[in-house]
Amino acid sequence: MTFFIRLSFLSAVIVFCLNPLAVIAQSSDSPQIAIIIDDVGNDPYLGLDILELPGHITISVLPEAPYARDFAQLATEFGKTVMVHVPMQPVDSEKITASFLTASQSKEEFLQKLDVFLKQFPQAVAINNHMGSYLTSQKQQMDWLMAALFARNLAFIDSRTTESSVTRQAASDYQLYYGQRDVFLDNDKSTQAMHLQFEKLLAIAKQKGKAIAIAHPYPETITFLKNRLAELEKSRQFRMVSVSNVLQRSID
Repeated sequence: MTFFIRLSFLSAVIVFCLNPLAVIAQSSDSPQIAIIIDDVGNDPYLGLDILELPGHITISVLPEAPYARDFAQLATEFGKTVMVHVPMQPVDSEKITASFLTASQSKEEFLQKLDVFLKQFPQAVAINNHMGSYLTSQKQQMDWLMAALFARNLAFIDSRTTESSVTRQAASDYQLYYGQRDVFLDNDKSTQAMHLQFEKLLAIAKQKGKAIAIAHPYPETITFLKNRLAELEKSRQFRMVSVSNVLQRSID
């Protein structure tokens, strides 16, 4: 099916997807699962595959990806939650491009670049960091970031690319809604490895009442999730929710 034919087909079923009668009822006290798909916006076909996944998948778009705005809009029409996957400085400086927020930028440069990213996606409810193993450990820059998010009523989800992250404290200073990634689903894209990570996700959700997974738009991941999420819906033991449902206001 060509891209445009698939796009037309998906648009035709939006009304059905948004019909609450099309959703399997689940107990309100079931453990909650939120799955974020990062790096959306580079491949139009994989982007459509993500929108076809069952449940309340959250997509996080790379702000400078060629199809990011198109998929943010389409995801909104499908009732999916949209986030911005903001590139942040990693420890490995060789991975930095001009699109990254970095510790060497002045406050004005830092906030100006962030503003350009966020203005493109008015439907976004939160951001999370793309890389960021260095920047998320820098309190001053995280204070700048959280102040900017507070002004826009946006939440922050830490992708947890470093144990040295100071984002929780920075978010607490501004009483932002905040969350942390519990599981990376597909660092290893083998079915067996993803199965183990998914079971870890479910175990965390049972223990804490909720859990957040981050995955990526790989063909292997999408195939895996099509099967597992369909099984999850049928079991009614967990609730697939938007990431917005599992965030807490960060207050010390």
